[in-house]
Amino acid sequence: MSDLPQIPFRTQLLARLLRLCPALTPASMLDLYHQLCLANVRPPPELAHFNKCMAEGSPEVRSSNEGRYWLSLFNNGRGAFDDGGFNLPYLLRSVWVPAIVPEGLQIAQVQRVLLEQACALLQVPTLSFTYWNRFIQQFEPSLSTSDHDIAAGEVWLENTKPVIEGIINHIESLRTREWQRDPHRKPAILPPTFRLKLWLLPYPSQLSSMTAPEKCKCFAESISGLISEIAGGIGPYHEELQLLKTASLKCRSGDCALVACHLGDLSRTALSWLTIVDLLRVELADGLFRAASKPDQNDIITRVRETLTSWAINENEDVRMRGMRLLAGGTKVLKEDG
Repeated sequence: MSDLPQIPFRTQLLARLLRLCPALTPASMLDLYHQLCLANVRPPPELAHFNKCMAEGSPEVRSSNEGRYWLSLFNNGRGAFDDGGFNLPYLLRSVWVPAIVPEGLQIAQVQRVLLEQACALLQVPTLSFTYWNRFIQQFEPSLSTSDHDIAAGEVWLENTKPVIEGIINHIESLRTREWQRDPHRKPAILPPTFRLKLWLLPYPSQLSSMTAPEKCKCFAESISGLISEIAGGIGPYHEELQLLKTASLKCRSGDCALVACHLGDLSRTALSWLTIVDLLRVELADGLFRAASKPDQNDIITRVRETLTSWAINENEDVRMRGMRLLAGGTKVLKEDG
């Protein structure tokens, strides 16, 4: 088994070094950790066979110091990525501190290793995606419906977003028509990417060079694009729609009204009738209007009233009822002060 990685004296010590002292850690230590993880997740055939013999063979060998040490190194399976309570995405959650040792750890190396780990896990899926979900959940951005942690959000955009984009692109590159048609496809299944795409939504609260109204419009256009994606697919989209609704409502209440106006604008529909995409845009905009706080700007309040009035006279009964109900008191935006 010449392709075995180098064996650290204690894997827990290696993980602790990476977690607590990344600026003092040589890049070679991350490579060592990475190769050990890969040897567990996708072991070479010879190693997999040897592990099986060790785990199922003589109790004396299995319980010996040597046997237990071997199995602790190379028999952790798909869970090796968070072995000992350490997961590599943890390093992306803080502002990156440059290395202060020669040939030290760089953030680009951490991002590359995480993408390679994701690719390895994709090749050994379980039907429930248990290990994949546990791995990918470590990348989720922290968003609040009341207030966004701007500093953490900026770190996420800089450190973690590129990894998520790479993972999405890799999965979509595997999910080709040829792969779909192959009865012996490998991997046999692939996880959905929609939830990951929601993490990339450009919330208006995020710092950018755009003005506040421009950010609200950009957010609405991004939601609209995802609506078109799920409605244009060949399968049911109820689960994705609910995820999108939940994600849209993580927008700050002060931004919801203007986002809803952009999303629910039916004045520029491509056809003379409303499509399923148009109706879904209205449905999500309805939820945003109900979640919105009253804006300070009178022009936004006026725009909300104009949008809802256009709904209330629309030929489509569902749109008409939504507009009438919101105008009748379904949103705080139009309620008089006092």
